[in-house]
Amino acid sequence: MTNEELVARIRAGVDEAENMLNLWQQNRGLIHTIARKYAAYDDIEDLEQQGYIGLCDAVQNYRPEEGTVFSTCAGFWIRASIRRYIDKYSSPIRISVNRREDIAKYRRMCSVFEREYGKEPTEQEASRYLGVSLETLKRIKEAASMATLASLDEPIAEQDGETTLADLQPGRDDVEGSVVDAAQQEQLKAVIWTLVDALPGKQAPVLRMRFQEGLTLEEIGAKLGITRQGVWDQERHALRELRKPKRARRLLPFRDEYISAHAFHGNGAGTFNRTWTSSTEKLALKLSERYN
Repeated sequence: MTNEELVARIRAGVDEAENMLNLWQQNRGLIHTIARKYAAYDDIEDLEQQGYIGLCDAVQNYRPEEGTVFSTCAGFWIRASIRRYIDKYSSPIRISVNRREDIAKYRRMCSVFEREYGKEPTEQEASRYLGVSLETLKRIKEAASMATLASLDEPIAEQDGETTLADLQPGRDDVEGSVVDAAQQEQLKAVIWTLVDALPGKQAPVLRMRFQEGLTLEEIGAKLGITRQGVWDQERHALRELRKPKRARRLLPFRDEYISAHAFHGNGAGTFNRTWTSSTEKLALKLSERYN
């Protein structure tokens, strides 16, 4: 029986205990994969118990009519439950999980940047690569000075100085996590471009040419027979439409489980200093700015 079928039976009150047990068994791998990312903060079994609570939350909050598979919704609620638990019980210094993740990303970025370019990044460079404002960067650096934190899923810097951009990608020992990421990417791709194609007028082709083909405003205008300003207006209106709650909520399950993680990971050394995300990720990150 699929996750979706089990959820429907649970919500209908049919053999709730048995079906919930089956749902848990089918999603134990997902819970373990997410809990493992936070193993530095608490015992893995305690984190997995919190993951089960998140799975129960997902059952109550899943909206099948929106077209998102249950595992995506479950990933969001599992992670949220674990993060709440860590914030409440596992932080010796009151630094939120979000901020600890920011610190880990900042330190990894500085280490890799210095190795690649032979210097520390300026505040402007760090701000741009992390996708945060200078004020937010200042708060991250202040929090970093309060505690020495390990990365959630990898060392911040190797003792032998061999950290490379490739080290930021999942290794061979993280095959399960990579498979989850690949599935998330395909689901995100299906959701986001379906939303785009439902936009009115020239908005959909403008976004596809802008994000998938990487065309300039002038190039898009020439193809569509409108001015540069007209293209910019179409893009602005399209992004505004996609950020409206009725559409934006369909991206919410992806935000913590995929968008935020890949905002730093990117696609490797060849794109670190340019467009370091896929076309789907770039658009998703653009849309997520409202929530950051």
